[in-house]
Amino acid sequence: MLLHEAVRTARMELKLSQKKLAEQAGIQRRQLATLESGGNVTLATVRKVLAQLPNLETFTLDAVNVDVKLKAPPPFDAAKFGETVELLAQALETLGKRLQQGQPPTAEEIETLHEVNVSLLADMTPEERAVVYEALPADPAAEDEEGEDEGS
Repeated sequence: MLLHEAVRTARMELKLSQKKLAEQAGIQRRQLATLESGGNVTLATVRKVLAQLPNLETFTLDAVNVDVKLKAPPPFDAAKFGETVELLAQALETLGKRLQQGQPPTAEEIETLHEVNVSLLADMTPEERAVVYEALPADPAAEDEEGEDEGS
């Protein structure tokens, strides 16, 4: 089965609309429609779509048969996650108390928050990490500095 046929079939087996699959893949719906009709799309688009189709196992690209081997995600470690959340709660409580007293965080507290961050992000792919970082609010200190430059 050709790539464009395999993608359409896999999408339909998962009962996904083009819109939904495109959203999951982080592409525009018209890019997916172009792919499914056999049109030209970038390799990046193909990669993003294939990553969202765990049921697609094989396809043909020109005269080359391709077997898709998706890397299984690591199993969720509830105990590790619970420990990390507990550590985060303790670190935030301590940090909150210090800030209420007008004291800056200690190097140890900053290190603890860093360890929590590393632990939470350790099992994520670079793409998943990028999504997390994009969702974070902008650095207020950086915005203040920009505002000061504009007002000068």
